[in-house]
Amino acid sequence: MINHTFLASLTFTIVGAILFVVQGGLFNGIAYSFKRFFARVTKNGTYAYELDGDLEFVQAPSYTFTYPLLLAGLIGCIITTILSLVFYL
Repeated sequence: MINHTFLASLTFTIVGAILFVVQGGLFNGIAYSFKRFFARVTKNGTYAYELDGDLEFVQAPSYTFTYPLLLAGLIGCIITTILSLVFYL
């Protein structure tokens, strides 16, 4: 039971951490650079760039359940680690 609970809370922690990184805007600069590169390199991108002007910067999505998911996963991991140490050592 402890192992399954640990794996579930580890999954919550990983998903929460991924959402935290995406929400923080780590990939905004990368997406903007790719958009700008393909706008300059491809013929359709060149035409679109001439019509629209400068490209807009990509905004990071915002999720309301990032922190609760991350917190629940971390608490679950800590509690199950403590329980496994108490029961198996």
